[in-house]
Amino acid sequence: MRSDLAPEQERHASLLGGLFSAEIRVASALIEDRVDSLFPEELASIRQASPARRAEFSTGRWLARKLLVELGCP
Repeated sequence: MRSDLAPEQERHASLLGGLFSAEIRVASALIEDRVDSLFPEELASIRQASPARRAEFSTGRWLARKLLVELGCP
């Protein structure tokens, strides 16, 4: 188990991770507004979106980058 996750997130990650083979990476996070982590072109693509959609999108992009770093991609 990862120690940097809250207990509920850790449980979710464990459940999701058990569904896939070891080659597949799984991550979870609470949906938060992470717009500050977006590239300018990503931000432009959701500029007109609702706050909830911006939070979903930015959290997804944040998680994708986190997993790419784990795989050795900058």
